[in-house]
Amino acid sequence: MAALAFEASPRALAPRTGLALESACTVVGLLASLGIVTPVVRERSSDVSARSAVEWAVSEGILANRVDSQLALVSSELAAYTADGLLEVCWELHHDGSRSVDVSVLRDEVDPALLEHFTGSAWVEFDVVDHLPIEMGLFRVLRPAPPGTESAAWMQEAVHRAGSSADLLANEAIGALTNVCGLPSMLGFVSERRDGLRVLFAITSRAAFDEILVALAIHGVSPSVVARLRMFAPVVGGGTPVRLAVDATSAGLGPRIGLEVFEPEALRLLPGVLDALGLDGGPLAEFSASLGTPAAERRLAQAGDAISDVHRRKVLHAKVTFDGDDVSAKSYLSVRSECASHAGSTVEDLDVPPTWEFHDLLFHSQVRNGRVRRRLGGTARFSVMPGAPIELSAEPHPGDVVLPAIDIASVVRADLPLGQGMRQRISDRDWTGPELALERLAEVLARVCEPLPRQDVVMGAPIERVGHPYPSGGGLYETDVVVIANRVTELEVGAYLYRPASHSLTRLRGSADAVQSLLLAASEGTGGGTSTPQAMLICAARFPDLAVKYEGIAYALMVKHVGVLMAAVGYAATAMGLGSVAIGTGNSDDFARATGLDYYRHGSTGEMALSVPPATGSD
Repeated sequence: MAALAFEASPRALAPRTGLALESACTVVGLLASLGIVTPVVRERSSDVSARSAVEWAVSEGILANRVDSQLALVSSELAAYTADGLLEVCWELHHDGSRSVDVSVLRDEVDPALLEHFTGSAWVEFDVVDHLPIEMGLFRVLRPAPPGTESAAWMQEAVHRAGSSADLLANEAIGALTNVCGLPSMLGFVSERRDGLRVLFAITSRAAFDEILVALAIHGVSPSVVARLRMFAPVVGGGTPVRLAVDATSAGLGPRIGLEVFEPEALRLLPGVLDALGLDGGPLAEFSASLGTPAAERRLAQAGDAISDVHRRKVLHAKVTFDGDDVSAKSYLSVRSECASHAGSTVEDLDVPPTWEFHDLLFHSQVRNGRVRRRLGGTARFSVMPGAPIELSAEPHPGDVVLPAIDIASVVRADLPLGQGMRQRISDRDWTGPELALERLAEVLARVCEPLPRQDVVMGAPIERVGHPYPSGGGLYETDVVVIANRVTELEVGAYLYRPASHSLTRLRGSADAVQSLLLAASEGTGGGTSTPQAMLICAARFPDLAVKYEGIAYALMVKHVGVLMAAVGYAATAMGLGSVAIGTGNSDDFARATGLDYYRHGSTGEMALSVPPATGSD
């Protein structure tokens, strides 16, 4: 398929491969997005995509009544992909009874010397006469002036760089409009005039619009035009700026004044304003129908010949022009194509914000219902535990460090109210305090992991089980706590597995270097500098214990359990006056080496640092 894609469009590939056209489009688009056929797509398929997009855009609505097959062909031949992988064609529909249509296409800026002052793409406008395109002008987007550069001088330099002899510095009217609106958003270089320019200013507020009308009146625009422009005040000030179009000449302003409207809500108001201005019924009805053209979109698999992620058709904007006592209206309809071979995207990427990473989105989509075809949840897919289960005895293990007994029921009576403790919890990254007393460590562990009798009712029958203060899916409590002791009284530096039932610590014999790596990683992960925490509490999940019952969501559940366990540690530490902080990342391989536990059966899923604040001492 990859070899064939170098020689043919999807429409030609479909019969040769036996694939449906939709499937051929999808496969070739994916090959393009992976870069496998990128050079060929760029060189061979631009005309195919342009023709497909244009034919689709003009196939219905008002364009179908205006743009015949010849004009559509001319439009597609004029189009070309920009460096950003975009193809855009815009049709300018004249609503004056002439049924004229002009064509504009988005092109890359061909002169590298202009890129300092203008953006990398420009609109090229063509007047189509007897199906022959005649270039009328080039509309370039002006970049903002660099800091410390005077705006008017920057604009004039841009004009001269573009080959125009127009002197905007001497044009008082342009100066006045620039004072109100800032630099023009776009400059139009008309082919037949080297000394004149079309200048377009963005109007962002009603107040700016009022100031512009005053400036126009001062600089020679007739009172009748200014009065009629004032009728457009309701369409100004929306989310998208209105644009003023004027012709700058050596004498000031040309006779034509245009107002371009982009905001959909404002576009709905235009027919009413034009009706009040006396626009003839036929052109007005046609104008209204054009603005009512619905936006449309089609994706790769619908595109026929095109190798393109998406085609979008919409009303781009509308323009009302005053020329003395005459008023006319135009609508601008565009089709935009985004090419997969340039954008490097797939169909799904069109809707997915770039902040999603692949593995995050895959995980998110596969552990929640909606985009998963298999069953999720407690399916008990294994009738027997694969391999021997990991058992934690209620009796101390030989050689265990038996921790001081803690009467949690009595201890917690003196605690702050839960709400107040939650508000006082902070992330404490200061590890310069004294050693953590073993009794204090024992109390944190007992507060969080104390075995508590629980009772469930299953099918009407009560079932007794052992739980802990925090919740766990299915009451399975697959997450153990491994203590990495660094500066803890009565404990050697190393890794210890906490056994809640016996309230003891079992020394885990692993790599001492890996223990140090875990401590240093905690410092790096929290910005702790060169200091390391007095102790770390690492969540270690017995993966099979949960996965035996829960299908599709086992790891997602483990991560949630890590969250509630970390919260419990944080609140317990706050109640005791200790410091704690969750560590953003951890190294499961170092954990396996430091503890000797199996990476796949009893691995780390989260880390917290525990410390004694410097001012409190170890007691």
